[in-house]
Amino acid sequence: MVNSGFSLKFTTEFTTFHEKKVVNRTGLCHAGDNRNIKKTPCFSGLFEYKKALSFMVRILFICHGNICRSPLAEFLFKDMVKKAGREDEFEIASAATSYEELGEPVYPPVRKLLSQRGIDCSGKRAYRMEKADYNKYDLLICMDSRNLRYLRNILGTAPDGSLDDPEKKVRLLMSYTGDLRDVADPYYSGDFAETWQDISEGLTALMKSFG
Repeated sequence: MVNSGFSLKFTTEFTTFHEKKVVNRTGLCHAGDNRNIKKTPCFSGLFEYKKALSFMVRILFICHGNICRSPLAEFLFKDMVKKAGREDEFEIASAATSYEELGEPVYPPVRKLLSQRGIDCSGKRAYRMEKADYNKYDLLICMDSRNLRYLRNILGTAPDGSLDDPEKKVRLLMSYTGDLRDVADPYYSGDFAETWQDISEGLTALMKSFG
């Protein structure tokens, strides 16, 4: 915990998160100061702040069943940060919005795609996100708009009828590319190459957002 006199200059601003440290409109960080909070998150600012305080940035990738797209994103991003020498800066996991595949391993075609690139996903089993994960993770990155709708069953609904996401942690993966399109579900489309391309593009943009 930093003391009340601690301050840190940023080039960007970001929203509050569960460690209770926030940024005001001047870009100065003050522990416990919740005045003038800018509600539009900038995750590069979040990253620089957590890095300065030796916190890992925690990312949870989310899809419907947690056997195709979200584990693909999880293990591909783990490989990216490892190759960049930044493993100690991130905690990365994935989860489902449904119970349909609970406990199942990664779908064989996805395991094959990862294995062909030297990435091992053995031991991964489908996990359904819990409400407590909202406080555990800094970013909840969904593969499609249906995931966003189903998250309401887990996180609840805000008074205005929207997803209850007070800290603005929930994002679509492709939004990092400037495109709000969904990552197609290869479990139904059968086009794993297209899904790989979309996820690779989204993760590359996500990585760039951290500087």
